[in-house]
Amino acid sequence: MHLALGQLLQVTTIRSSTKTIWAPCKLVLPHFRVRNDGSHELMCKMPVGGQLDESCGDRNSSPMAIEVIANEGKRKLFASYVNHGPCEVSNLECIKMGSDLDFYVTTVQEYGFNHIILIGKRDFGIIFLDCYGRIFILDVMSNVLWPLGDTFEESVTKPWTGEVAWDVDEDGTVFEFQWHCQKNSRRSKTTENRENS
Repeated sequence: MHLALGQLLQVTTIRSSTKTIWAPCKLVLPHFRVRNDGSHELMCKMPVGGQLDESCGDRNSSPMAIEVIANEGKRKLFASYVNHGPCEVSNLECIKMGSDLDFYVTTVQEYGFNHIILIGKRDFGIIFLDCYGRIFILDVMSNVLWPLGDTFEESVTKPWTGEVAWDVDEDGTVFEFQWHCQKNSRRSKTTENRENS
């Protein structure tokens, strides 16, 4: 199964100026995985010099280009294949300062993306592709980024379980965790604290 995006339209940029030098597309990956016991498992390899791999480090200060599929019909078709719920694909070309859409794309930029293709606006988030074709849903209600798949084919054929989520800490470090385990772990600690009171 393959769906061509067609022509793309750049709609805006975040944190750029006329002097901005655009870097190649950055591959954003989690730096570490939070295990069920709370320990951290390193996911990105450290190079010989001991510095973080640029795909895992603090990069949320770089500018980000935002594009949309120019043809709204193709945008709607793409969204219908990969979306998990209602999705608005109209009027994505105009991101007004202070709007929900502005907040959502700024939140995505905090993860370190420097180029995204916006597919649609959802209740409390957006669905987008990075420039490597990976599909994500930003959900500000759960305050996480849901990776749906590394390819279009994977995102539509592999059932979404909602188990693996990404978050970003105050330092701009992206990490991965198991959503259900973390949620249940927090619930267990709350119950344990009530029983000890």
